Amino acid sequence: MREPIIKMSSLFLLDLARAKKSNHAFVAEVVADTGFSALVVDFSGHGASPFAIGETTPAQHLLEATKAYDWLKTNYPKRTIHAIGTSYGGFMAAYLTRFRSVQKLILRTPAIYEPKDFYTEHQYIDKLLIRKYRKDTSELKSIHSFCKHHLPRRLLS
Repeated sequence: MREPIIKMSSLFLLDLARAKKSNHAFVAEVVADTGFSALVVDFSGHGASPFAIGETTPAQHLLEATKAYDWLKTNYPKRTIHAIGTSYGGFMAAYLTRFRSVQKLILRTPAIYEPKDFYTEHQYIDKLLIRKYRKDTSELKSIHSFCKHHLPRRLLS
């Protein structure tokens, strides 16, 4: 029996301080439902990483997301790439679209970081300010300032 030809890959970017291991069931369900392959990224400071999350920056993690995208593109050049991000990973996935082309962008409750915090260590970023979008979805409009893709006008919560 021939293996199915996988034409699409999904790059999963997770929420802050979450490990890919904790998202295994969700990713497995998406893979089973779509037939896509998946690359799940543990940023520095996540999972088994030897780094402290508080000493990392969003800029560092964007470089890691870009490197993961480039790895997929190099190793599977004919595949279409989707980016899926939850919370902090949603912020990273949206920001990634400024530098790399993704076919589809799926943002699950994306976090919104202010530009001034992009090079700030996580331990010094105001986490309450980042979470305010969960109460006021009008804040999500600011996502257009860093996201290349057209986003839907309606948001589902």
